[in-house]
Amino acid sequence: MTLPLRLRIMILFGLHAMLVGGLFARLAEVQRALGLSEQMFGLALAALPIGGFAGTIMAPGLAERHGTRRLMLAFYPLAAIIPALVGAAAGFAGLFAGLFAFGLVLAATSIASNVEADRVALATNAPLIARSHGTWGIGFLVSSLLSALAIRAGISPMQQFWVMAAVLGLGASIIIWPLRQSPPRPHKRNGPQPRIALPDRTTWTVLGFALSGMVLEGVTRNWSVIYLRDAFGATDWVAALALPAFVITQTMGRFATDPLAARFGDAAFSRALSACALLGLVGLIFTGSIWVALLACAVIGLGCASTMPMATVAIARDTARPSAESVAAFAIVQSGVGLAAPVIYGLAAGAVDHRFALALLMPLPVLAWLWARKISAAPLASV
Repeated sequence: MTLPLRLRIMILFGLHAMLVGGLFARLAEVQRALGLSEQMFGLALAALPIGGFAGTIMAPGLAERHGTRRLMLAFYPLAAIIPALVGAAAGFAGLFAGLFAFGLVLAATSIASNVEADRVALATNAPLIARSHGTWGIGFLVSSLLSALAIRAGISPMQQFWVMAAVLGLGASIIIWPLRQSPPRPHKRNGPQPRIALPDRTTWTVLGFALSGMVLEGVTRNWSVIYLRDAFGATDWVAALALPAFVITQTMGRFATDPLAARFGDAAFSRALSACALLGLVGLIFTGSIWVALLACAVIGLGCASTMPMATVAIARDTARPSAESVAAFAIVQSGVGLAAPVIYGLAAGAVDHRFALALLMPLPVLAWLWARKISAAPLASV
C-alpha cells in the first residue's frame, strides 16, 4: 500500500525524533561511564550545536544543488549510525567528536525535512508543520519510553544504539525513496545564493518569541534526567521518565496548535503556553517531590509545544529569500543558543546547584509572553 505524501513527511519527523530521543535518554549513563563532571559534560554537549551550526551552513547549498530528497536520503541513515559511535566514546574527545557529527547530520536533515514539509503544505493548501512537529514529539516519546524500558531491562546503551541504527536507518530509507520533491515556495530575491544564510530582521523577530521554548526544551532534554537523578536520588529508569513526561504534553500541544491558534489567535494561544512554561519551571525549582518534578516537566512540555512549529511557519513565510535559506538562517541562531545554553547551565549547576541554574531561566517565558504579538499570520517582513 502506497503511503500518502503528507503521511510520509510526518513519519520522517517521527524517525528523526526517535534518533534524538534514543540518544538523549542514555546520555546520563554515558556521562557516568566516562566519569565526566557536570562542567565537562556541559562542554561536551556544546558539540551538538557546534555540529548543528556546521550542518546549517552546509545544508542550504546542498538542498539547492541536489534537492531535499537526496539530502535526506544520504543523511538520515548516517544519523542512525552515529549514536553507536557516541556510545563507544573512550573519553571527552571521543564524546565531543561523536556529538559534533550527530549535530551536523541532524541539522541537515532537519532543514531538509522542514523545507519539504512547508512545500507540501503550500502545494496541498493545508497546514502540515505543526502536525509534523507533533509527530516528532510522538517519535521522541516512543524512543524515550523504550529507552526507559531498556534501562530497566539492563540493556546497554551500545546494544540499543545498534538496534536503532539498523531499524531507523532502514525505515528512513524506505520512506524517503519514493518521494518526489514539491515545488519551492515563491520568493522575491534573485541572484546567487550566499555561502552562509545570515540572520535578518525576520530571524531576530522570531527569535524574540522562540528563545524561551528553545532554551527550556534543550535544557529539559539534556539535563532533566541528570537533575532528577542528582537532586532527588532517583534511579536511572525513574529519572529517564522526565523525557516522556515532557514530550507527552509537548506533543499534545503541537497537535492542538493549528485549531487553537486559529480559534483564539496566535498571540493569545502563545501567551497561554508561555504562562504554562513559567509555571512548570517554578514547580521544578521549588518542589521537593520527584513526582511533582515529573509533573513540572510535563507542564514545561506543554509550555514549549507551539514554539518551534509557529517559529518555523513564520520563518518559511518570509518572501525576501528562499525558504531553505530563511530556515537555515534561523537554525544558525538556534545553534548559537543551543551552544550557549547547555554550557551556561552546566557551569551554573556545577558552581552552585541545579535549582539555581533553573532559576536563571525564569525571565525567558516572560519574554516569550511579551513577544507573542510579533507572531501572526501576516508576513513577518512587514512587522
